[in-house]
Amino acid sequence: MPTRDADGNPAWAYNYEGTVDGVEVRTTVLSTGEIRTSFPSNPNDPGVITNPSSPHPPPQGVPAASPPRFSHPDLGGDGSWTWEGPKGDRVVRVVQDAQGNVTKTDLGPYKKK
Repeated sequence: MPTRDADGNPAWAYNYEGTVDGVEVRTTVLSTGEIRTSFPSNPNDPGVITNPSSPHPPPQGVPAASPPRFSHPDLGGDGSWTWEGPKGDRVVRVVQDAQGNVTKTDLGPYKKK
């Protein structure tokens, strides 16, 4: 099926479905072998672990259009949220722990492709 790669270029992809730890999963793989996306076919399956809603509003200094990652305690995580990406001419990481404390880290200069 036609789709787009991470840079927005046209690409050919294939869908695969299978079972992982008892959960039906659909994976889209580009013809280059790169995994484009993977997700549970039925999000209501009892084996699917869902994340809570992300903090709203997000902490100050979060990169624009950067979705947060949740460190899920059911999977050994600490309950923190992490945003990472370009902010101005820098790459930043903003972490909000389970208690609401925020840590900001400058990861270096941001250079567009």
